Amino acid sequence: MNVTLTVPPALANDDEERVEYLGVGYVAAVARQGGHRVDILDCKFRSMTHGQAAETIKAQRPDVVGISACFAFDLTSAVRLAQALRAAGYQGMIVAGGHPATATFKALLTEFPAVDAVVRGEGEITFLELLDKLQHEEDWRETPGIAFLREGKVTVTAPRPLVADIDSLPPPARDNIYTDGAPSSSVWFRSRGLEPGTVILSSRGCPFRCTYCSVQSFYRGSPGPAWRGRSSESVIDEMTQLVETRGIRSFRFSDDNFFGSCRKGRLRAEEMAKSLLAKNLSVNFVIECCVTDVDFPLFSLLKRAGLVRVNLGIESGVPRMLESFNKHARVEDNKRAVAVLREMGIEYHPNFILVDPETTLEELRQNLDFLKETRIYLTPKALHILYSNRLGLFAGTPLYEEMRSAGRTHPWRYPGFTAEDQKISEALGAVLNYEDQDPRVTYFLKLQYKVNSKLAERDLDLARLERRLRVRQAAISSADRAAATPRGHSQGLLPLIERWRANAGRLALRLFEEALIRAEQGKINDETVEKQVQELFSDLNHYDVLHFGKTVEEVVEAEDAAAAAA
Repeated sequence: MNVTLTVPPALANDDEERVEYLGVGYVAAVARQGGHRVDILDCKFRSMTHGQAAETIKAQRPDVVGISACFAFDLTSAVRLAQALRAAGYQGMIVAGGHPATATFKALLTEFPAVDAVVRGEGEITFLELLDKLQHEEDWRETPGIAFLREGKVTVTAPRPLVADIDSLPPPARDNIYTDGAPSSSVWFRSRGLEPGTVILSSRGCPFRCTYCSVQSFYRGSPGPAWRGRSSESVIDEMTQLVETRGIRSFRFSDDNFFGSCRKGRLRAEEMAKSLLAKNLSVNFVIECCVTDVDFPLFSLLKRAGLVRVNLGIESGVPRMLESFNKHARVEDNKRAVAVLREMGIEYHPNFILVDPETTLEELRQNLDFLKETRIYLTPKALHILYSNRLGLFAGTPLYEEMRSAGRTHPWRYPGFTAEDQKISEALGAVLNYEDQDPRVTYFLKLQYKVNSKLAERDLDLARLERRLRVRQAAISSADRAAATPRGHSQGLLPLIERWRANAGRLALRLFEEALIRAEQGKINDETVEKQVQELFSDLNHYDVLHFGKTVEEVVEAEDAAAAAA
């Protein structure tokens, strides 16, 4: 069978790093191993529109198109791509898969007939069996692990057991690395003055049952152990191959829970670290784990092996929220994990949920005190995480069902979505929003979100400008750089940008506290919120002027004009 596996186009501004999407990579590798011809089309990677993607896929003449959606907004894009394919005249089979498709398969199939079937849960073996049945003209509807329409009604086959031995799977297809030239991921990283990196998978699943988490609902819909780890030998062999053949030395483990929060997982991590040190690969890597997994001896070993950052599941500094989330961790555990990582000099990225359906102003004050005590507001990119992360209700999770049954949900609205995108999103219901229990919180968020979004937008603009300037600087020889110094305003701009971004976390915390004080004093309402937004915007402008003598918008415009003139 001829197959095209796709990652659908981005729907809004997307500045994420360009690396392989391992979900598609593993499905492609297994299908190729089974004798099928598979093309991978990562539309995000290639900055394609839906129309461009549909024409490209149609020209490949695949028998089957698989569209994989990793996140809820990606599923909306997947539907648009399926519709574009049908509009372009494609008549082959279209199959959707991924976390949100698994959770919303009923709505996906009934509302959007462009999709023929949904692969539920892990897709490698299910998709291969589906292809084999089609190739041998057998009834593909007997394939375990899928859903489809039969006479207008959704039909679900028996669940596919989880892959018990992940080592049995071939290494994922990494077509975006192995492309010789653009748009390979190595080229993308180097064009931005960065060391080439990629993602790697060493385990699947998580043993916990956090009430908000779509990961646990995705895996627990299929029989099998909740967490499965690859052998340390298999992981290190894959890393070694990527180092030696492609010069990749920066890795981000895509595991939902790197240690599996169990003794077996910790021993495996220790073996991996010792093997990396013995091989002297000189790599760096990032992991994600629970706060209760952090301890000094193991993380000291991992740091020597190359650990540079931990994506840490802190979530909240409020006891009630941690209990509601079924986190199996206390505020004290959060504080201890942060303290250990800071003492060791390991960077951490705090996963954080500021607001849930029951949040009060008093709890927002608790979170503010937690941020101050732990100083996590100083971590890189903290202003993009700590002050704007409202809990989303994801289909399939306990909180989603609880809030929907209580009649407290309404559609989630994505910034940048068109009216058609929003309509598709609401029909799918992959993620829902809710009314705040405390109306004062709603007013606080109206002020806080607008101000923090403006600050985060300026930070992103400066980050893009900083990358451009560093690439330009790297391209100039030392002699040329010296000669260019008289007109080298851009060179002098770099330290100013660095200082602005280094101090932005402190400003974000101050603005958060100022908005909270106004809410606590009852000063925010429908009549006053816009005026107060403008007052805090003035604080942002003052911060810009202190650094640059002008606003960030004016700095970026001036540099864009200079680059265009050059």
